[in-house]
Amino acid sequence: MRALNNLNIVIKLAIPVVVMIAVTIGLIFFAKTGLDTLAEETQQIVDLHAARRSMALDIKAHVNEAAIQEKNLIIETRFQEMAIYEQAFREAKAEALKDLDSLIALSDSPERRTANEQLKKVVEDYFAIMGRTIAHAQLNESDEAFKVSSGEGRALRQKASQALDERANANAAALETEKHDAAELASLTSTKLIVASGAGLTLAIVLLAAITLYGVTRPLNGMTGAMGRLADGDLDVSVTGTERKDE
Repeated sequence: MRALNNLNIVIKLAIPVVVMIAVTIGLIFFAKTGLDTLAEETQQIVDLHAARRSMALDIKAHVNEAAIQEKNLIIETRFQEMAIYEQAFREAKAEALKDLDSLIALSDSPERRTANEQLKKVVEDYFAIMGRTIAHAQLNESDEAFKVSSGEGRALRQKASQALDERANANAAALETEKHDAAELASLTSTKLIVASGAGLTLAIVLLAAITLYGVTRPLNGMTGAMGRLADGDLDVSVTGTERKDE
């Protein structure tokens, strides 16, 4: 504390205030950094993982819709109604393929891209079989259409459905993992902020107490005691602090 002997009392008391301000600025910066990171994680969950899960479910819904329209075409004999079913089939197929391309675009690793591309290949193979079924149905070859649909079509339908379920489950698992990681990040950020706040405030308080005690209170008490002894006629009193340049 000897370094404080040449500083006046205002500067001494300003030191812990400056430390407090520095701690506050540091905490604000730390909090902003942590919140920005958490915001990025949350945005990634919404934009990437939740979108992938939703997209996988949408693809399955479109594939199921296409399969329904395929069955309608097999049993329908009226050309006007068949045209409506065929149009609905084409729209469902187009939406499914568009979502598959979007799902591939959202791949964040080579392994995920490969899995999504394989999923698209399975769905395209199923659509190709449904195309053959519809072609027979449009020629009023219902028996041949049913044969294709219940044979090769059924096997590919099961394969496509299983692949879509697996991809949806994988995306759901990835979403849960990201949500857990985000929760841990939020908890860690909160803990670090609390610890840093406690440490910074403790440092400032300890520094203020030390300066007050050793830089102000004790020297004043020593001077008061010496003056009291001088007033009582003790001329042998040892006056300390004569070398100090503060108050």
